[in-house]
Amino acid sequence: LEAMALGRPCVAVATADNQLPNLDAAAAAGAAIVTLPGTAAEAVDMLCRDAALRGSLHDAGPRLVDGLGARRVADAVIALVPATLACSA
Repeated sequence: LEAMALGRPCVAVATADNQLPNLDAAAAAGAAIVTLPGTAAEAVDMLCRDAALRGSLHDAGPRLVDGLGARRVADAVIALVPATLACSA
């Protein structure tokens, strides 16, 4: 996610089945190359040789991942705290 937010072309490898939906979404958005462990080296080689692909990944990554997810989670948690329980600064 950090690589995509920074516009860094990346090759992503799922190491668990629960990662597949997010990786599939990243691939569908054109923000990452998703591969299997056995073909990751070939995907990296392809990425190294294809400047246009690197450019498209660079552009798509930050559109998909803005890096503000932690802020959104914190705001949602704060919104759940009743005003009577909130700490004052």
